[in-house]
Amino acid sequence: MSKEMTVGEGSVIKGIESVEGLKMGEGAVAQSAVFRDGKSRRTYYDFVEEAAKPISDRIAMIKARSGKLRAVRRHHLDVRQQRDIFERMNKEGRFISPYKEFGGYWGATQALSELGTGEFHSVSEIIKSYQKVMSGDSSKDKSGRTAWDRFKNKRSRSQLNGLDWYGRILQNYNVLQRLGGDDPYGLKLAQIGACIDLKKDDSGDPMVRLRVNIPAGEPVIPINELKQRHCDKSVSSIPSQILFGETLSSSRRKTGQLAISGIDQSESA
Repeated sequence: MSKEMTVGEGSVIKGIESVEGLKMGEGAVAQSAVFRDGKSRRTYYDFVEEAAKPISDRIAMIKARSGKLRAVRRHHLDVRQQRDIFERMNKEGRFISPYKEFGGYWGATQALSELGTGEFHSVSEIIKSYQKVMSGDSSKDKSGRTAWDRFKNKRSRSQLNGLDWYGRILQNYNVLQRLGGDDPYGLKLAQIGACIDLKKDDSGDPMVRLRVNIPAGEPVIPINELKQRHCDKSVSSIPSQILFGETLSSSRRKTGQLAISGIDQSESA
């Protein structure tokens, strides 16, 4: 277990009881839009209520790569899921990934957890750990292929510029830093007080860290020293352990919008 992980009395399970003084399931609703070049730039947080519905009930409202509209994908944990993960982490004394078991993002976070949270690890270390956690017997499908087999042999979207399995591992860590836009894949990590950090070692090679125990209400801002952004992010930070409650705020009871705690949505270029 990493030194950065705390369990027992006064640990992360206690922090979920409130975020910036907000009680479970209460709070201010996020801003309705982020403005981009004078035009409204809506993000996932404007569609949380829709994302909370069963997939069969969601309306197509997000523009896909093809240009067609698709349903909102759910990227947040509800209060019950969030509390269950905290309870497991405190009971077992280890990091619990909030992603689907044996999926690519689960493998990415679980590999870092096995190596040690709060520390930067080289890609060569990560690949070995990634393969190990994705190769258990319980990960096998009906044809006997492990999760690692399925991940490694997955066909690229494009033969011209598609990524191989090595490239997809690095891409997964970049994707897990996203807190804004239509698909904030790093939101579930932020909800349990964690994020992915990226930096270069002395030789310029990438290093990856799973940062945990970010105090409740503190801003979650993933570090990325591997690339230089040429525009601002649509969402600059997320409060750690942010709540998406089933209880509605008093100002939104009539509209039926889901109550969530505050989000720093900056202007996007």
